[in-house]
Amino acid sequence: MLPQRSLRLYLLAVFTLVLGLLIYFWCSLTWPLSSPSHPLSSAISPTCPSPTGPLSPFPSTGYTCQPLTSQNPTFDISLCSYSCNTFSLHISRPSSSCSGAEWTVSSDPRLDRYIKRFLGPDAFLLRTDGAERGVWNSPTRFSQETCVYEWDVQLRNGGAAWAQVWWEFPNYLSVMENNASWPEVIHEPLLAEPFQLPACPEECQTYTANISSGRVVLSPPPPSLLLDLPPCSGGEPIQGSYIPTLAMQDLSQVPQTAQDIIGKYTFVPHSCRWAHPGLRYTSPEPCTFKPKKVFVTGDSHGRVAHDALMHRLNGHWSTLTESEKMGEKSDSAGLVESVFLWDPVGATEPERTCELIADKDVVAVSLGMWFSAAEGSRTAEALDLILSHLEVYPRCPRLENQKLIYLGVPAHPPRSDHFVQEAKDHVTNGRMELWSALVLPLARQEGWEVVDAFALTNPYVLETLDLDSAHFTGTEALDALVDEIIGKSGLCEV
Repeated sequence: MLPQRSLRLYLLAVFTLVLGLLIYFWCSLTWPLSSPSHPLSSAISPTCPSPTGPLSPFPSTGYTCQPLTSQNPTFDISLCSYSCNTFSLHISRPSSSCSGAEWTVSSDPRLDRYIKRFLGPDAFLLRTDGAERGVWNSPTRFSQETCVYEWDVQLRNGGAAWAQVWWEFPNYLSVMENNASWPEVIHEPLLAEPFQLPACPEECQTYTANISSGRVVLSPPPPSLLLDLPPCSGGEPIQGSYIPTLAMQDLSQVPQTAQDIIGKYTFVPHSCRWAHPGLRYTSPEPCTFKPKKVFVTGDSHGRVAHDALMHRLNGHWSTLTESEKMGEKSDSAGLVESVFLWDPVGATEPERTCELIADKDVVAVSLGMWFSAAEGSRTAEALDLILSHLEVYPRCPRLENQKLIYLGVPAHPPRSDHFVQEAKDHVTNGRMELWSALVLPLARQEGWEVVDAFALTNPYVLETLDLDSAHFTGTEALDALVDEIIGKSGLCEV
């Protein structure tokens, strides 16, 4: 194990590298920051999207822009349409609002520069419904000089689609590290109603996903047949999209509450397929007939993941809707035994951690969100704490084929209830997105297989306000999380 001083220097170096790569990525984008106001003559032919097909490069010509009526006079909004369900949303405000000279967002000068240059002072939430449910937070591009935010969006499905955008936070409050007060949430819809994207050509299919057979079946079959795709595997996060199910009979019925959306979408991986027998609507016996031990630890999202995992392995076809709050709990399914241990800040001593995982076949950790709750929480310090805990596990004496799975940090809804105001809760979705982007590659370097809980849960982040305002019980996001945990765990391997 590295000495503490060496570890901190190592983490600082790695944090600098990852932040540098993020900055390099954004700087490498060559898209102009000006907003065209008329169609260009070199129109491109429409390309039909597919949930399991490759994405075409985002077009740089052939777009038509039109203004959208903003409910807030501070912002001007325009929609630039390209090919089928490919668009760019532009939001601008007076340039003086984006100077940011008087704001110190972070005491880390590198992070402070990154936020001001690439994220901007305002936080928004862009959501699509219909052909695909998706949520986008950080802009694809931001201009400090002109105060223009731009999102490039390519949906993975043809058919009718609608979008709405909310203003969430002003004055860098979404990622501010120097404010003592509660970061007040605005959550103001900027459009009177969702806007419909221009219709796709008739030749573009609207795919629906059917999972009742225990595997994802797209109808009609896409050009790249789902069964021709390789099984999902490896330690990297599985990327995918939420595609309508057969229950979504009318794409124009944009969900207004959590109950409106339950069962209407399902997660479809982009370039692989889940082939293990631990999926919904299957018999999980092949995953539970061998003696295995599972250990899950961390915060309440880890507890929910543990309970949803065991719910699935016990043969329930429903999505978990409740998770009892307990500091420690155990469960079993067939010959699989599981334990959950409450440890939201990774306070368990290294020696004790090694004792707990010594005989476990699968270890899953959910850690990070609690470090964001307190005022004055710093990104670099949080990454130090998270990785100081994660780096213990691979160095413990343990079973040869033990699986280490880090669940990352989930999305966080724009809460404004009495509890978060009283506690001055500083957890925001913007901060979770930033931390997820930074910590997942670092966890991979430490030898963990990683699940991108943020990407899986973010499309359902507003629905949690109608549930328990924190977790994703009862939603397809939790099912997608369990699919990936089981896939990475090796429990179903013969």
